[in-house]
Amino acid sequence: MPKGGARVVSGPPPDPNALRRSRPADAATWTTLPAEGRPGDPPDWPLLDADSREWELWADLWGKPQAVMWERLGQLYEVAMCVRMLARAEQPRSGVELQKVVRQYLDSLGLSTQGMLRNRWQIAVSESPEKRSPKLETAPVVSMRDRLKAIDGGGA
Repeated sequence: MPKGGARVVSGPPPDPNALRRSRPADAATWTTLPAEGRPGDPPDWPLLDADSREWELWADLWGKPQAVMWERLGQLYEVAMCVRMLARAEQPRSGVELQKVVRQYLDSLGLSTQGMLRNRWQIAVSESPEKRSPKLETAPVVSMRDRLKAIDGGGA
């Protein structure tokens, strides 16, 4: 086990709603993905012979919003290996180690909440009524200065 130093996933994931996100440089580091997903057919399967379940997963994943970035970054092999491992992990009596590998793929490809945060990806809000999800109540953004004024009693 390596000692010392930061790990790739050490510390809390980035938060797009953090207090200091008003900095222009922070806003530029987040990528907004289209809510409707990647248009068009999935790319050609890059590995040897895919079975029917792998084809099904392949087509499904390439329709997701994250697929826009996979295509831009040329991650065909990574997605294909994720699909292959996921299809194997679905089988009865698949090992825990295989499930861990799948989880790592899901995180690295931004298919989990944790992975979306680590990649600094967010999905755009859909405007079509049938795709619109209920609005979540969010607290108003309060600056640190206003918070300190509230604690201090208003005087500064």
